[in-house]
Amino acid sequence: MSLVGSSLLILLSVGSEPRDDLPQVRTWDEAAALAPALEEFERSKWIRHRIRHRERVSQIAARYGVRREKLVEWNKLDPQNPYPPKRRRSLKVRTKRLPPPRIHVAYVPEEEETWGDVAAALRVEIPDLRAWNWQRRALQPGTPVTAWVDPAMVWSYRPGGGPPLPESFDVPEGGLSVGRPHRGRLVGGVQLPESALYTRGISRVLWGSTSTIQNLMEAFANFRHDTGFEHEIVVGSISKRNGRRLPPHKSHQSGRDVDIRLPLLPHVPRTKSPNPDEIDWYATWGLIKALGETEAVTVVFLEANLHRRVYEAARSMGETRETLEDYLIFPQWRPKSAPLVRHSDGHDEHIHVRFRCADNEPKCKGK
Repeated sequence: MSLVGSSLLILLSVGSEPRDDLPQVRTWDEAAALAPALEEFERSKWIRHRIRHRERVSQIAARYGVRREKLVEWNKLDPQNPYPPKRRRSLKVRTKRLPPPRIHVAYVPEEEETWGDVAAALRVEIPDLRAWNWQRRALQPGTPVTAWVDPAMVWSYRPGGGPPLPESFDVPEGGLSVGRPHRGRLVGGVQLPESALYTRGISRVLWGSTSTIQNLMEAFANFRHDTGFEHEIVVGSISKRNGRRLPPHKSHQSGRDVDIRLPLLPHVPRTKSPNPDEIDWYATWGLIKALGETEAVTVVFLEANLHRRVYEAARSMGETRETLEDYLIFPQWRPKSAPLVRHSDGHDEHIHVRFRCADNEPKCKGK
């Protein structure tokens, strides 16, 4: 087995000061330029991954495009422990891809930069950045902090390089939402058509109001156009043809609720139960933003413990803290406020999108 990362800088002991010989960078691109290129094999090979500080088992598995369960099995790990045992220095992996190892770098913060600003520039998680520099309670301008940057964290889209927007969408008129999302029905329901914009789930539960289907398709078209994202996104449940109860859902009764599975990283095996390290959070943010910009969405449900992931991705993509206040509860954790994305239990593998009542739906109720 080859030992991945054997030529990298030795990991600093926890709590030590940044070394003078670490390369100083200002962006993820600068750090990634220091790493070798990704290698891909025709057949799976056994390699050995050198564990870095705070790397999760699921994180390591996602980098190599293998399931976490397999990595646990190959290395006889505790399936309940998110991190490898401290005594372990490496893990064996059978994979067809060899991503470049993490790069240990230094970053010199400027005036008014926050931990979130640094994390966004380097595309690392805020809790990891704080842990790598635990001896510093606050950033000090001009004083370096260190980070382990993942050069394999390549964006899966081409901003501005997407397909042109369709001139129109052939959505039948007459689909009306009646009543409330959790106690309603659908009159003249419109089925979500097949499209290159998305992948459809079970067709019998993909019926919605005319307004919902129209705005959903426009959001997907804008998302693809703005981001150039080419990979699969699955639309799950909307409503039955006539609406009403759709077990096990409490809502989805009036053609205005849409479940969209969280997009996976392109190299991750397809699964209905992904862990957070297998999710493409950049694509997730791009889709949420496109939905919000339709001004037809009243709320997007996503478990609160995942809001940080969306926030970090959005910041890395150039969004400001002020802009994101309208979208996420993180980092303010304002449970009484009403941003677009809110917490709801059970929404950790998909987002639940609720569209507002259209002007021509007098019997439609509820936000």
